[in-house]
Amino acid sequence: MLLKRAKSLVGLDIGSSAVKAVELKASGKGYKVVGYGVEPIPPDSIVDGAIIDGSAVADAIRRLFTGRKIKTKDVAASLSGNAVIVKKITLPQMTEAELAESIYWEAEQYIPFDIQDVNLDYKILESGGEKGTMDVLLVAAKKEKIADDTGVIAQAGRAAVAVDVDAFALQNAYQTNYGVEPGQVVVLLNVGASATNINIISGEQSVFTRDISIGGNAYTEALQKELNLPFEAADALKRGQAMDGAQYEEARPVLRAVSENVMLEIQKTFDFFKATTSNDKIDRIVVSGGGSRVEAFFEQLRERFDAPIEAFDPFRNIAFDARKFGDASEAAPTAVVAVGLALRRVGDRFINLLAVERERTKRRPSAGLQPAQKVAIAATLILVLTVLGLGWRYWSVSQQLARLDSEIEAAEAETRRLRLVLSDVQKFETRRAQLQERVALIEELRKGQSGPVHLLDSLSRALPDRLWLTQLTQAGDPKTGRMDVTMQGVSTSLTSLSDLVGNLESSGAFLRPVEILQSAVETQPQGGDLVRFTVKATFQASGGPAVAPAAAPPAAARR
Repeated sequence: MLLKRAKSLVGLDIGSSAVKAVELKASGKGYKVVGYGVEPIPPDSIVDGAIIDGSAVADAIRRLFTGRKIKTKDVAASLSGNAVIVKKITLPQMTEAELAESIYWEAEQYIPFDIQDVNLDYKILESGGEKGTMDVLLVAAKKEKIADDTGVIAQAGRAAVAVDVDAFALQNAYQTNYGVEPGQVVVLLNVGASATNINIISGEQSVFTRDISIGGNAYTEALQKELNLPFEAADALKRGQAMDGAQYEEARPVLRAVSENVMLEIQKTFDFFKATTSNDKIDRIVVSGGGSRVEAFFEQLRERFDAPIEAFDPFRNIAFDARKFGDASEAAPTAVVAVGLALRRVGDRFINLLAVERERTKRRPSAGLQPAQKVAIAATLILVLTVLGLGWRYWSVSQQLARLDSEIEAAEAETRRLRLVLSDVQKFETRRAQLQERVALIEELRKGQSGPVHLLDSLSRALPDRLWLTQLTQAGDPKTGRMDVTMQGVSTSLTSLSDLVGNLESSGAFLRPVEILQSAVETQPQGGDLVRFTVKATFQASGGPAVAPAAAPPAAARR
């Protein structure tokens, strides 16, 4: 991934605990660091990737640039977490101009947000697996998140001209320092304060990315809770530093328990990767991030995974003057994302979520129907038919209720008549009891009818192409708005199954996590494979309690 030597940018990594900046200058055939620094931000200024105190973050950026005498105004920043969607999609072969006109039609099928609420960018990768198709890397992020980050940068007196993704910044730094390794599958693992970024690359392309919502802060919070320590003491103890009132031996089991949760999420990522690619080997795991400094973290990685584990050195092929900037080995773990961003150049053709940078507008097709548009229209028709089916079901239930209401009125008239006939008192009493039961049944029908409709509507929005549900069961009380839903179905690929899980978790209607209880690949006599699966999810109707979202696994992406 070689970058043109155009106007340089300062790589600015806005993390949950600190902001990091790196400025590079071309030197011979490589680069050298001409600006570097780290500035902590007050606790809780950024929570779960969301900027809470913009002024505090802007002040930290301003202090960082002033204190390190970094004069360059233009910066490259990056995003991660649930606000970012990365997907590799396959489209009919078309020109770049045709793709530019139809990409927003296509994106609406894959982005679980309103298309008007996101900034979108894409990159053509290569021809698809089938003749007449092409693979496209699709990246989208919420405008609100982009505005928050670029806003604090502007407040600090700088200008954001590129907004990338953390996982791709890791890849830039890796391939500049280690080169492109054909045939090698390398996992780039960056353990930040609040999240862990994973980018699996094969050769020069990214084939799978995922963000895990567990980072270094989880260790600190666990030590605070279990050992009753203040934040500063717990933060130092997790890195093996002795503290008054606490011994590291007391901290070890707490740290190992948190690390085990991280290892489980990493293993889940590897399982998703192996399920969506023909290559199931991992040649090396390269680790970075401040969270990787936790005592015995590397030891647990080696215990869990067979692949060689090594620390990421972002200054392996980049000159770093220790006399100016301190010990490179101390700076390396937290500088990787900033180095990858500093390798960006103004006007380069890599992912940039600032729409103005690429001078793109949201264009709709002006005349005629391109192949991709036909696919989009077909998908829209399917969605419309699904909605009509749900509407018919609602109408049918309403008609049944109307008929029952008519029967109730007739029964009540009969009851009034029977009151006049003393000889039929017993019959009247029996009839009245029956009517009361029917009234109760109707009330239950009325209370419960909205839950299934909302459930089916949410499911229809989450279903990807080439996946069908064959059985749907639910348990729970619809009146509470929460139901356990078990789905059985078939798909033509494990990718569609992965997309279903990601769409359900991102929809806001289903609680995380969505579990794959069972999946099996069946080879059909006429050729091709079918994946039979069972998925379990918890449906939360609108008005239920809010649940904090976890990171959803996006589909495979190549860069």
